[in-house]
Amino acid sequence: MSKKNLIAIALLAFVIFLSPAQATEDQSLNLRPGKIHESCHKLERGSKLNYSFQVSSETLFNVHFHAGKVIEYPVTEQLALESSGSVAVETTQTYCLMWTNPQDHTVTLRYNVDIVSR
Repeated sequence: MSKKNLIAIALLAFVIFLSPAQATEDQSLNLRPGKIHESCHKLERGSKLNYSFQVSSETLFNVHFHAGKVIEYPVTEQLALESSGSVAVETTQTYCLMWTNPQDHTVTLRYNVDIVSR
């Protein structure tokens, strides 16, 4: 292998090493009346949680984590048909996106979670 090829391979390995790791979750499901759905992810400090969702009727949505007996809400509960956003992870925790169906009928939920970690 030539010196030029070795340098190119070393440079590529370095770029890959510095590139953030990424994991994506796409889901579509039916959420019955009064039921909840959670999508929970163990995230390291410095990670970023990107999300987006759409529902067929308004649902309650939040992003939370448990710090001992206290529940912290990086995204407070809101009634929504759709939303998107990002959460910068400041402390290593299991972060949960949570939808609650307050309707008297089943709703269709479609969501995407994209986790970027360093």
